[in-house]
Amino acid sequence: RTAARTRVTTHAFNAVDSSTASLIDQVADARAQRMPLRIVGGGTWRDAGRAVAATRVLSVAPHAGVIEYVPTDLVITVRSGTTLADIEAVTAEHGQWLAIDPAGSAHGTIGATVATASSGPLSLGSGTVRDLVLGLGVVTGLGTRIRVGGRVVKNVAGFDLVRLNTGAWGTLGVITDVSLRLHAKPAVDASFALTHADVTQLLDVVRSLKHDALTLHALEILNPEAARAVDISSAGAWVLLARATGNAAAVAAQRALLAAFGRVDDIDSDVWMRMRTMDEFQEDSMGDSSYSLRVSGRISSVADTVALVNRACTDAGLDSVCIRVTPHRGLVRLLIPREPKHDGADDQARVISRPVAHTERVLTAVSQLRRDAHQIIGERLPTEAWRALPSPTQNTISLRIRDAFDPDRIMNPGIFGEHDT
Repeated sequence: RTAARTRVTTHAFNAVDSSTASLIDQVADARAQRMPLRIVGGGTWRDAGRAVAATRVLSVAPHAGVIEYVPTDLVITVRSGTTLADIEAVTAEHGQWLAIDPAGSAHGTIGATVATASSGPLSLGSGTVRDLVLGLGVVTGLGTRIRVGGRVVKNVAGFDLVRLNTGAWGTLGVITDVSLRLHAKPAVDASFALTHADVTQLLDVVRSLKHDALTLHALEILNPEAARAVDISSAGAWVLLARATGNAAAVAAQRALLAAFGRVDDIDSDVWMRMRTMDEFQEDSMGDSSYSLRVSGRISSVADTVALVNRACTDAGLDSVCIRVTPHRGLVRLLIPREPKHDGADDQARVISRPVAHTERVLTAVSQLRRDAHQIIGERLPTEAWRALPSPTQNTISLRIRDAFDPDRIMNPGIFGEHDT
């Protein structure tokens, strides 16, 4: 059996190669000089608005490539600067895939995806990023490289530290490499759409599916504006997108299950990538991506969360807002165009009238959501709105963890808004 295993390896796993050594040296030098670091992957979120009090940029983008890939084990280990597109290309050759679809293009890096714990609709069938990360290497703020977790599915050594660094936004260290659980690519991958004027009706459909929904690989609900952004004609209605995978018989059965609730339309599966890159489609006339944030609540009360979001946008006078609902996570994601609608004014008038009033509307909506919603996670917001969001790390446990891994606070200081409180 061992002889039959297919192994793709570019470098010895435990070796500290020159690329990793460079990251270690950069962190050690920054600590010695007390020079805070802004850690970035592809750099696509650097305009997010939350200030990072750093004097240097440490980019992991050049730190890319496959370290080890054993297709028979459905596990791959890659450097943190490896893009999602590169991982897709390598695994596709063996009929496998990394089943994550976070917001943003496939040119984002795996290090940034793990650091921000970014997941998408595929989390219904394949789990979140935290479920797919088996182990990782980290250079802490002390300039020390550690390895937590493992390279096999059954290895749980250091499991808590894996989860701790997944979603830490680089505040505990620079991720150098990641071991990931893969899935076999399905024989059939089909997408369907149901529409209804009332979003609560679509949420009732999801609720009615109950355990049957787990046979679907992804479910997402879009408001009319979001549907238009991904080229779905919904005639002003909300849209339930469903992704079914498996063999032909299984996919047909899943389609029939959905058809019990109304007309089902077959749609191009490229819609999921268009949905991931909606920020790009929502760029305004000046090339700025839309503001974005996530609002979460109890899964059982996702209809209430959607209502809160709709009310906050209406009360603030915001229009053309794209709303995505991930029902199985109780999550609602908003994309707010940076430039509001205009009634035919010329370009110069648009420039003059654009910023202040619209920013105040965004701030009003964020403030209202902060008051009424369970949790708000900012992604890309104006500075004033960031200041309205409290830091999630100003508590005893978080501070003690930070003290253990980065006592000098050189790793992405301020990224959680700790200097705004």
